[in-house]
Amino acid sequence: MTNTVLVIDDDPVVLRFLDHVLRRLGYDVRLGESGAELWKQLGSEPPDVLILDMMLPDANGVELLPDLRERYPSLPVVVSTAHATVDLAVEAMKRGAYDFLTKPVDLRRLEVTLQHATNYHDLTEEVAAYRRGLGALESCGEMVGRHPTMQLLYAQIENVAPSNVSVLITGESGTGKELVARALHAKSRRAQGAFVDVNCAAIPRELLESEMFGHEKGAFTGAHRQYVGCFERAHGGTLFLDEICELDVQLQVKLLRVLQDGRFTRIGGDYKITTDVRIISATNRDPEQALDEGKLREDLYYRLNVVLLHVPRLRERQSDVPLLARHYIERLARIHKKSFRDIEEEALEAMIACDWKGNVRELINVLEQAIVLNQGEVITLEMLPPHVARVAREVPAGAASANENDILPFRLTEKLEIEKALRLTAGNVGEAAKKLQLSQATLYRKIQKYGLERR
Repeated sequence: MTNTVLVIDDDPVVLRFLDHVLRRLGYDVRLGESGAELWKQLGSEPPDVLILDMMLPDANGVELLPDLRERYPSLPVVVSTAHATVDLAVEAMKRGAYDFLTKPVDLRRLEVTLQHATNYHDLTEEVAAYRRGLGALESCGEMVGRHPTMQLLYAQIENVAPSNVSVLITGESGTGKELVARALHAKSRRAQGAFVDVNCAAIPRELLESEMFGHEKGAFTGAHRQYVGCFERAHGGTLFLDEICELDVQLQVKLLRVLQDGRFTRIGGDYKITTDVRIISATNRDPEQALDEGKLREDLYYRLNVVLLHVPRLRERQSDVPLLARHYIERLARIHKKSFRDIEEEALEAMIACDWKGNVRELINVLEQAIVLNQGEVITLEMLPPHVARVAREVPAGAASANENDILPFRLTEKLEIEKALRLTAGNVGEAAKKLQLSQATLYRKIQKYGLERR
């Protein structure tokens, strides 16, 4: 869906210019020249972003901000003026402005501001929908899922994000812990600051200290220039420490000291640097076990674990597989410039039945492989890798001796269950398809595939 930007400015030249620029950037644009026109436009259909001139013929833009914030809390208002001062900008932000632009408008700054503003609008709309109880959210940030475990996680993110507390995220590899961290950042008051991520397991210990805290020129062999570490780059934003249980114990001590004092020293440096960051950490291990094994310091653990969030395994929410599959088919097809737009029922059943030890990351890889290696509009069972496709063909031991009136879940068997369903329904394909939870078209293809008599 295209985002809509409403521009209110009494200068016709500015209106024409922004109309032209914003349409080229892909936005729908609505225009107005006064405060009265502003309220009229908002009353018909609120936009996704408002660009508001500071001085209008019948209103002061800054004085309108409190009313705008109260009536349209999810609407980001970007104030623009040709006479910008620091005091004016601060006053506008205090009264509820999302951002501040100075005329003549810098085009790159305008583009970035609108990207952030539309993201903010979309996220706050998701939260508002959840609060209104309009039903289960399908997504939160980049996460996708309707399962109750995901709904709980979305609610926890919404509640925790505005605060500044440290968060520890647990979950298996591939579940989406970084996506949770990014959602927390995007919904926080630090959203305009940097999000900096460090994988504590991927960087050697001797390099990790420099990566985190930086170093001065000449601090060690090869340090030919000063290096700014993650704590400095994330100042005013969020620092995400992934696989925190793999962090060297000596570095844990230094990290703890930074969390306690809010200051650190670059390697080879002789002065303290103050840092203001929110720490979000993650691990695929059991933190309690890491404590018992001495892999994680207890004092650091309690500093990091002010709030604990857990990301469920994909096999715990298999009902989300169809939603995830269709979401990523659309995204991956766009990335690879392919025409795929859906997945056939048989292939989807195999994916639902798969245990997904690699979680969502493995599901994405499976779909990407199918899309890259094949052509068409619909992903079929034959396009899936063998370890996924064979699930649809497996017949469990003892199936033949099962109670004659029981239909086993189709994903665990094929030929045997189709024969049984046809027998129990006297060859009625429509009724058999219902028992097997298949479409009639899919069942007809399978009957032909196995040469089964319709009786």
